[in-house]
Amino acid sequence: MMMMMMMMMMMMMMMMMMMMMMMMMMMMMMMMMMMMMMMMMMMMMMMMMMMMMMMMMMMMMMMMMMMMMMMMMMMMMMMMMMMMMMMMMMMMMMMMMMMMMMMMMMMMMMMMMMMMMMMMMMMMMMMMMMMMMMMMMMMMMMMMMMMMMMMMMMMMMMMMMMMMMMMMMMMMMMMMMMMMMMMMMMMMMMMMMMMMMMMMMMMMMMMMMMMMMMMMMMMMMMMMMMMMMMMMMMMMMMMMMMMMMMMMMMMMMMMMMMMMMMMMMMMMMMMMHLHMFISYKVFYILLVIVLLVIHSIIFDTFVQIFIHLTLK
Repeated sequence: MMMMMMMMMMMMMMMMMMMMMMMMMMMMMMMMMMMMMMMMMMMMMMMMMMMMMMMMMMMMMMMMMMMMMMMMMMMMMMMMMMMMMMMMMMMMMMMMMMMMMMMMMMMMMMMMMMMMMMMMMMMMMMMMMMMMMMMMMMMMMMMMMMMMMMMMMMMMMMMMMMMMMMMMMMMMMMMMMMMMMMMMMMMMMMMMMMMMMMMMMMMMMMMMMMMMMMMMMMMMMMMMMMMMMMMMMMMMMMMMMMMMMMMMMMMMMMMMMMMMMMMMMMMMMMMMHLHMFISYKVFYILLVIVLLVIHSIIFDTFVQIFIHLTLK
């Protein structure tokens, strides 16, 4: 029994101990938690404080500014007051001497104060001015830089534009040249066509005239053919350059011949109208003379050209 009791007791004790331990543990935990919380709170507080400080600083700055303003105002007020005081003093002085002395003292004091204030003001003004100047300078510098940049950009743009313009001009020139060439070609073609047409017309007219004139025409044609043959021969002998020149000459000759033909036809037409009044013999003589002159001219020019080319 006793043993039992003892056991029980022991057990109880153990339990108690355990409980105690648990409690302790719990307490500890709680404490820890509390500490943590505290720490957190502290941190928060610190942060808040910092923020507050910052805010305070800002406020202070603002306040300072305000104070400055106030000071200025005060100074002004003071000045006014001084003036008033001066006036008063003057008045008093007239009344009595004793007072005057005192007033003098006071005035001195006031003056001193005023002077001090003035000095302060001046200093402040100077500082402000300096700041302003600095700011202005900075601004100016910035502006200058900007301007320079702008100028550079403009210059670049101008250069580019110039280049473009040049290119365009070149292109235009090329185009113009091409156009000119084309025009020339067209003109030549037109001329040729016109000549052909004229020839055709003349031929038609000629059909209506008499045989003698036909014969003359034939002779002319023959002459032309001969000349062309001669030309061809020369070309074969000459080089390429000569050939080109000859071609040109030939063209000229052809034109000339055609012109002559036209002229002749015109003349013939005229003569046809005149044949009523002039006898045939005279008419023939005249015709022959004209023909001779024309042919002599043509032949002479041809010979000259040939000589020139050969000499070359």
